[in-house]
Amino acid sequence: MSRKALSSALARGRELTFYGAAPVAVLVTSPVLAQGLGPDGRAQFGVAQTAASMALSFGTLGQAEVYLADLREGTASIGAASRIALVGGLLAGAVSVVMCYVLGVELQVAIAASMLIPIMSQSQLWRSRAVADHALVGPAAANALAAVLRVVSLGSLFVFGWLVPATAIGVVQGSVAVAAVLTIGLYARRRAASVGQKDNQAATGEARSTRETIVSGHWRCRHWLRRRRANAFSSHAVDKEQLRSYLSRGWPLIFFAILTSVTMGSGVIFLHLTSSPRDVGIYAAASALSTSVLAISGAFKSRAQAAAFSCDAPKRVRRELMVLLAAAGPGAMLVAVFSRQVVSVLLGPGYDAAVALIPVLAAGSVALLVLDSMHGLLAALGGRRELIVVGASGAFSSLTLLAVLVPHHGAIGAAWASSIGYALAASVGWSAVRRQLKKHPAAGRQLLTQAATPPRESFRS
Repeated sequence: MSRKALSSALARGRELTFYGAAPVAVLVTSPVLAQGLGPDGRAQFGVAQTAASMALSFGTLGQAEVYLADLREGTASIGAASRIALVGGLLAGAVSVVMCYVLGVELQVAIAASMLIPIMSQSQLWRSRAVADHALVGPAAANALAAVLRVVSLGSLFVFGWLVPATAIGVVQGSVAVAAVLTIGLYARRRAASVGQKDNQAATGEARSTRETIVSGHWRCRHWLRRRRANAFSSHAVDKEQLRSYLSRGWPLIFFAILTSVTMGSGVIFLHLTSSPRDVGIYAAASALSTSVLAISGAFKSRAQAAAFSCDAPKRVRRELMVLLAAAGPGAMLVAVFSRQVVSVLLGPGYDAAVALIPVLAAGSVALLVLDSMHGLLAALGGRRELIVVGASGAFSSLTLLAVLVPHHGAIGAAWASSIGYALAASVGWSAVRRQLKKHPAAGRQLLTQAATPPRESFRS
């Protein structure tokens, strides 16, 4: 194995280790929440968390995806994106509180679940910056730190007898927000300062750099990709036209986010409206175990999105997706086979009804991993219309199946409806990604077809 291949393998291993800390933390704290809150308290926690997640999904007003797509084209503006995302985060926090109130969640629980949404919405922009720079250890480190904080905080609350739904949801949300600020937030800040200091030097050396990179088409591709992305931080001045452009381009992504949140959260909400708090708590606890794979998804989604920025995007994207399936499939099978042991260890007494849910939700978790990667790829490729189609397919199928299955089959019907909805949406998403890659094979390949000296417009921020 070459030194370069070994270095790449070690880097990927480190990222997977960091990302793996998050689901481990969910598994470790699952019995703490299940036994510390009980089924009824777990239902309050689950409904509040679902409402906050739904609100957060549109909290950036589509700016994380718009910003990421513009980073690929070299036309991104962090100033416009962050201002819009801040307003969206504040709005999403208020919407989350109202949703919780309507669903019967206690006010203190609603506030604890919602108050950090503005920071969490900004963190999605920081992640986009790190992905575009191939600085993938940043998002991974954020996941790992959030996992450590979650375990320590919930464990302390349990030991000292302070674990109630409000404190539980507060420390879970707080762990994610604090970890994001201390990792990718600081990275984005340093990146902005670094680019600002080097901007004048880059301008004076631009002609010489261009001549040097012509020697090799591959290196010229990498140079222009790097230079175009750097322009995203070269100016923080924002005019009304920029804000209007970013906001108008974000609307399709807002609809997509709402549709996706319906796909993922409608099971808990539907059961909350039609079943007892105990049934909701059992389903929410089991569902949380399956959706914890989204923490691991970051490892694969970030790699797949970074692959879309490469000079051979189609090949590298396919490779990343094969790695995802090879890792997720066997794990889901093991969880399904040992579902009784999983419930006994991770949920404990009072949750026996979850044994039948685990195999179905485990299968759905594989589809959810693929679906999340499809979302990330379409965002990086600028496929906003396709994102809406994927979101609509998942929401429509999930709601239809929930309406048919839940009245007669309860929680197991909700599990089947969610899993099938994920699978159908993932299939639609993969078809859309393939079309986008055929239409735009790679940003680097487009740059290789440009003249030796790119026009000055290529460097606008």
